[in-house]
Amino acid sequence: MEKNDMSCEVDITLKHSDEIEKILNEFKSFGEVEVAETDVSLNKDLGRPSGLGIDTVIVVEQYGDVYLITSDGKLQKQLLIPGGAFSVTQINQDTIDITYITEKTIKIFNMENETVTKVIKLDKICWGLSFSNNYLAAGLITDEIRIIDEEGNTRTSIQIQSK
Repeated sequence: MEKNDMSCEVDITLKHSDEIEKILNEFKSFGEVEVAETDVSLNKDLGRPSGLGIDTVIVVEQYGDVYLITSDGKLQKQLLIPGGAFSVTQINQDTIDITYITEKTIKIFNMENETVTKVIKLDKICWGLSFSNNYLAAGLITDEIRIIDEEGNTRTSIQIQSK
């Protein structure tokens, strides 16, 4: 975001702890930071060098790069994935899915070998992404939430009235 004069709103919800406090202080330069509790567990094996550890946060620069940041606010790694990322969700220890709105795609990225393993083409722009029970929930422009399997097949489509 420092590279251009665009501004955006980023919502990150984490369970508050002393380790996370350091990360939150780093994000204060972006604007307002709100701390809320969550029941989602991020316990991960710290022994794997490429995977996500318990003290790692994935940060996506809007229309830009994907970064791994440690709990002390230091850059762990910049993931070299071309295309201008928009949002991200974690699938498992070594896999994340990233949306690219200019390409209308979701790229499945293996963090262990740092490669894109699959590209899911969409017919609409995907603004947000979540993963649960082996399915992706993709928030599509402007009125649809699409449930997609790991192969990119639509399981169901939910029409919504909110934009």
